[in-house]
Amino acid sequence: PVIASVEANRYLETGSRNIFSIGCESFYLIRLDEQFNYSDHIVNSDCASGTGGFIDQQAERLGFSTPELSKKAMEYSDKPPSIATRCAVFAKSDIIHAQARGFSKEAICAGLCEGVARNVLANTVRGGDLPGRVLFAGGMSKNKKIVDRLSSALGKDVDVPEKALTFNAIGAAVLGKEPAGRISGITQESSRPVSAR
Repeated sequence: PVIASVEANRYLETGSRNIFSIGCESFYLIRLDEQFNYSDHIVNSDCASGTGGFIDQQAERLGFSTPELSKKAMEYSDKPPSIATRCAVFAKSDIIHAQARGFSKEAICAGLCEGVARNVLANTVRGGDLPGRVLFAGGMSKNKKIVDRLSSALGKDVDVPEKALTFNAIGAAVLGKEPAGRISGITQESSRPVSAR
C-alpha cells in the first residue's frame, strides 16, 4: 500500500508531499521529498486501534452506521468528552463514563473522531513539521470530523482527493503496467512501525 500510494500521488499529480491513510486495520504517514519521491513512512503496529475498523466497532456500539457516526460528530460543535482511541477496551470505558456524565451520542461521536485524529498524529507526526501539502486517503478520509481535526491540529488544509477511496488501487494499477525492476526505493528497513500503546 505504501508503494501504491506513492505511485498514485505521482500519477494523479496531487502536489502533496505528505500522505495520510487511515484504512480498516491500519494508518500510516508517507513523507515525500520536494520531487515527490519517497522519503520515509511510519505505520501503526499490528493493533487496529484508532483505525477504520475501530470506528466501525464504536459506531455499532452507539447504534449508528459509520457514515452516521461521522455526520453526528460534525453536528456537535461544543467541546466533546475525551475518548481514548489507542485501545477498544479503554474506548468502551470512556464511552460508558461519558454517557454517565450526561454527554449526548453526538458528543461521544465527536470525541471518538477527535481521539482518532489525535492518536494518528501522535504516532506519526510526533510533534514534528510536515512541509508541503498534506493529502488524506483511505476509508476514514470520508469522515469530515477527522479531516477537520487533522487540519486544525496541523494548521493547514488537508486535501481529500476525489479518488481517496481508490487511491491505492490506482497506484497498484499503474505499477502493474511497469517492469518488475522499476519498483524500488522502499525496503522493509525503511518502514518504521509505531506502537499503539
